[in-house]
Amino acid sequence: MENRNKIIYVILAVSIICNVLLLGILLGKNSNSNNDSNKEEQVQNNIEQIKDKAKVKIKEYVCSNLYIPESYDPVETTVDSAFYGYLTDYECLKAAEELIDLRRDYNSAKSNYDEAVNNIRTFGGSGVFRHFSVERDEAKKTIEETKPKIEKCESTIKNRDTSHDGQFIGWFVYNRYRAKTNSNTVSFGEALLLFDKNMDKWNLRYNIEKDSKGNLDELKSIMEELLNDK
Repeated sequence: MENRNKIIYVILAVSIICNVLLLGILLGKNSNSNNDSNKEEQVQNNIEQIKDKAKVKIKEYVCSNLYIPESYDPVETTVDSAFYGYLTDYECLKAAEELIDLRRDYNSAKSNYDEAVNNIRTFGGSGVFRHFSVERDEAKKTIEETKPKIEKCESTIKNRDTSHDGQFIGWFVYNRYRAKTNSNTVSFGEALLLFDKNMDKWNLRYNIEKDSKGNLDELKSIMEELLNDK
């Protein structure tokens, strides 16, 4: 009988220990669950704060460039994480922008040169036709001056520093809005800026107007053309 009581006490003791351990595990899980929940909530709050700050900052920028700032009416504002790469590389973007003008000047000069040479062959380049020789020489000078500049810009893009690629650097903020022009008519506009990590200041402004020279699509096309041609 005494042995039986000892066995019962041992079983009860083991049972109590198991229950304590199980309770500890359950409490630990609940604690972890609460921590995860708190972290998710904190992240969500931070994101909302970034979005709210982005709306204020983009409004400040857009309104500073409007004829009638008080007519600003936001239609859409989006915020996306920005990482270092060729589209956020200032030197790369600057080189691509310069390259657009340089290639245009080079192609125009090449066309003028070829036309002048053909005219000289047909009419001559002296006397009353001397202007054909002048046009040829001017075009040749532009070609010679422009070509090394083009090569320098292309080299800047092809050999860009990629050691920081993929690093988080801030936020893309896109804003579509309507506002009144100087003629008091309402028109739509768009803005795309790259802000720093704290959304305190913008570091890059992108031209996203489809039909304008040097827009983001055109710069992207030029950079990808050269980077893929390495």
